[in-house]
Amino acid sequence: VHRDLKPANIKLYDDGTVKVLDFGLAKAWETDSGDSSLSLSPTVTRHATMEGVILGTAAYMSPDQARGKKVDRRADIWAFGVVLWEMLTGCKLFEGDTVSDVLASVLKETPNLDAVPDDAPPALHRLLARCLEREPKNRLQWIGDARLELAEALQSPTEPDDRQEAAGWSSKRSHALLGWFAAVAALALAVVIWLRPAPLPVQPLARFTVTLHGEHSLSFIDQPILALSPDGRTLAMTATDAETGRDMVFLRHLDRNEVVPVGGTEGAGEMFFSPDGASIAFFADGKLKTVSVNGGSEVNIADTPNPRGGVCLPDGTIVFSPEYAGGLWRVSDSGGEPEIMVDIDAEQGERTYRFPDATADGEIVLFTIGSTDSPNDYDEAFIAAYSVKTGERRNVIVRANMARFASRDRIVFARGGDLFAVGFDPERLETVGEAVPVLEDVGGDPSSGAGYFTLADNGNIAWLAGAVTAADTHLTIVDEDGAAQRLPLTPRGFHQPRFSPDGSRLAFTVGEGYSGVSGDVWVYTLASENLSRLTFGGNDLYPVWTPDGRDVAYLTYTSEASILVKAADGSTAEKSLTPNDSAPIFPESISSDGRTLAYTRISQTADIFLITQGEEARPFEEMASCPNFSPDGRWIAYSSPGSGTSSVFVRPVDGEGKWQVSPGLGGYPRWSGDGRRLYYIYIGTSKRPLMAVDVEPGEVFRAGAPKVVLESLSGAFVTSTAPGTNWDVAPTGDR
Repeated sequence: VHRDLKPANIKLYDDGTVKVLDFGLAKAWETDSGDSSLSLSPTVTRHATMEGVILGTAAYMSPDQARGKKVDRRADIWAFGVVLWEMLTGCKLFEGDTVSDVLASVLKETPNLDAVPDDAPPALHRLLARCLEREPKNRLQWIGDARLELAEALQSPTEPDDRQEAAGWSSKRSHALLGWFAAVAALALAVVIWLRPAPLPVQPLARFTVTLHGEHSLSFIDQPILALSPDGRTLAMTATDAETGRDMVFLRHLDRNEVVPVGGTEGAGEMFFSPDGASIAFFADGKLKTVSVNGGSEVNIADTPNPRGGVCLPDGTIVFSPEYAGGLWRVSDSGGEPEIMVDIDAEQGERTYRFPDATADGEIVLFTIGSTDSPNDYDEAFIAAYSVKTGERRNVIVRANMARFASRDRIVFARGGDLFAVGFDPERLETVGEAVPVLEDVGGDPSSGAGYFTLADNGNIAWLAGAVTAADTHLTIVDEDGAAQRLPLTPRGFHQPRFSPDGSRLAFTVGEGYSGVSGDVWVYTLASENLSRLTFGGNDLYPVWTPDGRDVAYLTYTSEASILVKAADGSTAEKSLTPNDSAPIFPESISSDGRTLAYTRISQTADIFLITQGEEARPFEEMASCPNFSPDGRWIAYSSPGSGTSSVFVRPVDGEGKWQVSPGLGGYPRWSGDGRRLYYIYIGTSKRPLMAVDVEPGEVFRAGAPKVVLESLSGAFVTSTAPGTNWDVAPTGDR
């Protein structure tokens, strides 16, 4: 890392040679010209990569460098962008009367890309936007890509309008909640040489990005979202359809520009190709399904309540993981009764097998093993290889996840957001040689171990650039007029916020990953801005307040799940509300008398159960989730596909009858504190508007017509009727 790239360190010779000087800051830059310009101010300090120490020249420091954070190559990419901007405009980008003023300008001012001449190629505008991103993870990741962009700009100075419209994607996405809801996703393709153990003729490297146009956006879920066809010519991705708001599979044939949806894949999560590339298997609505790549009617293959990956073998067998916890199963791609292929060894602390992949001949299957000791830390997982012929199974890689065969004798795997490659002996089921780094900052969900990358048999690789975590989420309170107030908390992995019964406090999970399936419960007092940690187990989540506001119930989940309750101020030890359960159970709501807990249990389907103090749990509603007690304890609102699509229903706690509240797609119901309003999310569009119906109190449930309260809650990751929500309504109903 150079750390001091600036015009004074770039020398142009008469023969056209360009040299960059002063690598590593061996000494502070000195000049005998007498020029006192602050843009040439000497290095502030030279203490290598130490965090908390400023290093570099003020006008060319990246924001992360100016804040004294530990820097990497992306600090140089920022400086390159500053130099390039100055070359194009003839002006200094960051100026001030003192070094402090210059640093303040770097930290606060947004680079003015409109100052770049209008006749500059659109690709150049796009490159500058990527280099001058304030967040390093949103910045251009490799300077070699900048060279390719410049070459393209020189070769094709003009571009079609649709590419010009996409030029601003990088700056726009920095304003999104996670920076990942932009219309353009960087899916870089190809890398060939390192995938092959034998010497091959040098092949040219081809790299380009895939653009999603319109309102379609990639679906960042806790499953893999990319798949290349075996021949490497077609990229499949899970994205949200702009019209229906549902996730589905989209295809990009690499010899064409358009991205097209695959009919019949509505609700899709992870997907993978058949060996001949003619069909796609995918998970949706609790099922493993298949459909032609041309779309059409899907075929249900097997139940998969909580899928964690699959792969198609050449003989027509599909190997898949149907549950959060458990082993790998197999079933024919034409349907039939699934059977266990390789089961977990619970005595060895194994909890889950997930994300399988296979050699092209289908003889060896790779998969990730998650343990009970580190149930949601997949950087501590193992990669195992299983011989379909002999039934032998061996652990081959430690501290890794999401392994894929690059060839029969080469494996690519993820570790800490980076990709590595290692040789593999298929006969002995063991690795060969040392692992070598391949790519850095590859997207994925750390809470599930899913990696956002995919490989094809021809050596192509597609990936989402930039590691995905929940570290950049914020807690925001919005009033009914749409005015938003971001809470003064350092961005972290916030999930499942719940207002206390009096609206003065928030309980929420602080964890990792898209789904927040690891972490601890914290409590925040709004008036005093006091934040305190309530649990310390690392697997405590989904908080729910008791009606008196004294206690918080929550899920704790390791090898088994149970629901505990603890004083909100941490003054009492936790006690159990439910017996241990092998299936995930999610606390949702507690009755007004504090005696009955409503929770969702996910096994073959999602079902609602009630448990009252001193009694056994009893079923309340099948194929339903997100139950919420009315304040008077008389009614329960919940989500269910009872009408064929997900809708909100209300049932009496004791008695008969059921009323459908949402006329269309809806989920995640919440009552106002007085019980006179019922809120829910309309999930029929990608904006996810917040709806409300007025409720008349009485012996019979009566509700008015739904109306829009807030135009969009899309930033709260409301995706389906899965348990838990990343939003809540204050008891007063005004926040």
